[in-house]
Amino acid sequence: MKKWLLLLGWIWTVGVAQPSADSLFQQANRLYAEGKYAEASELYKQIEASGKEAAALYYNMGNAAYKQNRLIEAAYYYEKALKINPRLREARENLRTVRRGLRLEETALPEAVHKRLWKKFILQLPAEVWGLLSLIVLYISLAVWLVFMFSPHIRRRKAAFYILPFTTALWLLFLLASYSAEKYHTRLYAVVMEKQAELREEPSLESPVKRRALGGQKVEILEERDHWAKVKLSDGQTYWITRDSYRKL
Repeated sequence: MKKWLLLLGWIWTVGVAQPSADSLFQQANRLYAEGKYAEASELYKQIEASGKEAAALYYNMGNAAYKQNRLIEAAYYYEKALKINPRLREARENLRTVRRGLRLEETALPEAVHKRLWKKFILQLPAEVWGLLSLIVLYISLAVWLVFMFSPHIRRRKAAFYILPFTTALWLLFLLASYSAEKYHTRLYAVVMEKQAELREEPSLESPVKRRALGGQKVEILEERDHWAKVKLSDGQTYWITRDSYRKL
C-alpha cells in the first residue's frame, strides 16, 4: 500500500483553522510515524469529534485503522477523504487495497465505461466552477450570435456562423457537468460497518432477509424511516437495512 502517511500541511491549514487542532494533527502524525497507531487514532478522532474536516485527516485515519487491521473502518475513512477530495489518488489506491482485503471487489459489478469516464470528468471541478464556466461560455455564445445577426462584415458573420455551434455545445456540456456534479455531491451515501448486514424487503424484522451487505460496502441512502433505511446497492437493487448497521459519509 502506497504513501501511508499523507502530510498535506497546506490542505490541513485550509481545512482547519484552529491551532489546537493543527497541533493535535501534527502530534498524531508523529505517533503514527513511531508505529503507535492506536494512540494516533485516538488523537485523530479527537479532531474529528471537534467538527473539523479535511481530506488529509480522514486519509490518515484510514491509514491508522488499516495498520490495526480494522479494514471496515479504514474503508469508511478513505471514502470520507474521497468525498472531500475525489482526486486524492493515494486514498483511492488504498481503498482499492482494503476492498480486496474485505472481498468487496469480488461482489462489485463493473461500472459502465461511459459512466465511469463521465464521473471522472465532472469530478475534476466543483459544481460551482462548472456553473461559472457555463455562464461565461453562454455570454460568449450570445456575443457570437450578435456578431452573426448584426455585423456588417460578411467574413465576421461567416466566422460567427461556424463558431456558434461549438460555443453552444460547450455551454450545454458545462451546464450538464454542473448539474451532474451537484447531483452527485448531494446524494447521501453510507458505509456498512457490520461484517454482514441483513438486507430485507420491508422495514421490519419480520420481513425475510434477501441478501447480506458486507462490511465496508458503500451504499446510497434513499430513505430513512424510524430505525430503518432504504438503501441502493451498486447493482441498483434496493433493500431495507437497520440504521445501526451503517455510518453516513
